[in-house]
Amino acid sequence: MTTTKARCIPLSISFAALLFAAGEAWPADTPRLAAPVYKGAVPAIPDQGIKAAPSFIGNFGGVKALDCAGTREGGDSPGPWCFLSRDPIDKVKAFYDKAIGPMHVIKGTWGHAPPAPVQGYAVYVERAWFPGEGELVAPGFGYTAVSLHALPPPGAPGKEANNTDDSWAGQETFKFYSGTRHFNGFMDAVDWFGDPSKRKPAELNAFYAKHKGLESALFQRKGPQLEPVDETLRAQYAEKRKQAEQKAMGAMPGQGQAAQMDQMARMMQSGQMPAAMPADQHATPEDAEFNAFMKKNPKVANRYTELTRKLSTLMQQGKFDEADAVDEELQKLVHANPELAAIERRADERSAAASAAGRAQENQTMAKYHSGMDKAVWGTWEEYIKAAEKEAFYTLIVIDRAFSGTEKDYSRDQALIAKETAGWSPHQLWGFADTSGQGARTAGSDASKEQAERIPSFVDDPKAAVGDAMKKGLKGLKSLF
Repeated sequence: MTTTKARCIPLSISFAALLFAAGEAWPADTPRLAAPVYKGAVPAIPDQGIKAAPSFIGNFGGVKALDCAGTREGGDSPGPWCFLSRDPIDKVKAFYDKAIGPMHVIKGTWGHAPPAPVQGYAVYVERAWFPGEGELVAPGFGYTAVSLHALPPPGAPGKEANNTDDSWAGQETFKFYSGTRHFNGFMDAVDWFGDPSKRKPAELNAFYAKHKGLESALFQRKGPQLEPVDETLRAQYAEKRKQAEQKAMGAMPGQGQAAQMDQMARMMQSGQMPAAMPADQHATPEDAEFNAFMKKNPKVANRYTELTRKLSTLMQQGKFDEADAVDEELQKLVHANPELAAIERRADERSAAASAAGRAQENQTMAKYHSGMDKAVWGTWEEYIKAAEKEAFYTLIVIDRAFSGTEKDYSRDQALIAKETAGWSPHQLWGFADTSGQGARTAGSDASKEQAERIPSFVDDPKAAVGDAMKKGLKGLKSLF
């Protein structure tokens, strides 16, 4: 037998589609499912902000929803239906083990870059024989199933790398958080490269340890684009962070204030007073003394002015060795005149006090800025994590639409069905892919095996098959059911 499970699995869905196309009377508001919905589970795609034909919207406990694919109109009938539970997968499995029969393990992956290994469970619920319809539909058994899916457990930050030429302490931890689904938003608030204004990685490690379960969360899909709720939340909080960062930037000095601070810093660096200070409201007592001394000593004043200008020019040109020589000569001139030296000493003391006050103000301004940025980045993303946790679910439950129960050889005999479907993995959707590698097996005579091998000719493209059948008017199909 060469049939593979991947080609046989859509059979139940496709026959359900033909039933719908043939006019089977299924109440649009209350889909009849092959198994009960787990207590407390919610529809994975609620009917919120989605335009869909009424016949494609199901009502589950007063909550209207679309099927797993978000089917809205035309083509196949809706199904299977997806639900989300906050309970762990093993607890949900225990419920279906009791309600239907023992579920078997299905191995698979989730995601794309790279796919993560996951494990789920499945149990086939019903089977029924469908005679087929000419070359379009081969005869064979159809099956309905329930499957459970969960994301892998969260990882842990790696060991710190050796501080070599191409790595740094904490590199593995940095890489780990950059690859997480929900915690990479904290990275700009954490000290990865020796920035003392940011939080230590240990603080993020502690927060992650408390909230890491979110990495394994699944979310409802809402809106016209069926966007996962966490993606919507990320966009909202990213915008909130942007606005908070802009507010924090407002704490930084403006261009005029920054220029004034820069000019003061340069003057303090040179340690020199100008040749003459203007007698305005900013003048100090030392300025008046300096001007008076220069008037009384024009020869010293001229030489002082000459040396200070020369020193300034050399500094601007980057000729620091020559500037040092001029500065040494300038200091000899000052010390040769005790009155001038005393004036300069008092000016230096005042400048040092002003510098200390300026640094204190600058430190206060920077502290306010860093606090604002931390609140914008860490604070906003902490809010996102807590908001996402309120919307998080941990088990995806997929249930096929039920058969009518009047089909030929209809059965819910779990021993029989389990034998016929051994190794099958239904419902590869929502990013979950099967990797069990086991082929489908069909119980019965050689004839039934031949019939089973003919089934894939129908299920290769179920939508196309249904479309062709509808075009042909589905002659005689109604009589089959």
